[in-house]
Amino acid sequence: MVVAVPAHVDLAEVDDPGVVGEEANRVGEIIDIPGWSLDGPVSMPEQAFGIEDVGVLMNSAYPWARPAVGVELRDGVGEIDAGALLEVYLYSQTASATARSQTGTVATKHGLVVRTALLEDAKGEILVAGQLGQGTPGGLDGAFQQLGRTTSGAVVDSVGKMLEYPLDRVAIQGAPTKAQLRPTIFLLLSILLAVAVGSVPRLIRKTRERRRLRA
Repeated sequence: MVVAVPAHVDLAEVDDPGVVGEEANRVGEIIDIPGWSLDGPVSMPEQAFGIEDVGVLMNSAYPWARPAVGVELRDGVGEIDAGALLEVYLYSQTASATARSQTGTVATKHGLVVRTALLEDAKGEILVAGQLGQGTPGGLDGAFQQLGRTTSGAVVDSVGKMLEYPLDRVAIQGAPTKAQLRPTIFLLLSILLAVAVGSVPRLIRKTRERRRLRA
């Protein structure tokens, strides 16, 4: 995951602790995870499933009718920006997100070559990684803010918890009512389906009793 990168810097096989510390701080500043510092605590808060996770569970269980989102990558895009949108959409399951580019190959800011689907074949909304509009931050903050425009705040909170990413700096805007109701509708359908399946044995038993009485 993107948010796990700073933790791995300490594993570098470098004899000079000062060099390791400088590199860790450099990477930490690039990723810019809220509250992270080299001398900060390494423990993570315990997480557990809660009511805020129902929307994500419903999106995962019922992937039908999800909108398509093309995440356009351009040469020179930062690695964090390149992966942030794809990651939050992957965990939220609110949309089918695909990395796309003009030529099918992109070189990131630090020379990583990424293969993508072609932009010309895209359907649905196109979002440019690292360029989400005026006033929208970059990195994971921007990705979460974009996610908040298309789903409920509960889903955004759930994804933040799954990625162990604090959302203190993210301004969550209200998504259209239709988008917010999608998980709720599928939850109601799940309940109705469970009730219907649970009623089948009873209906079969009653049908057999009626046949027996007629005989």
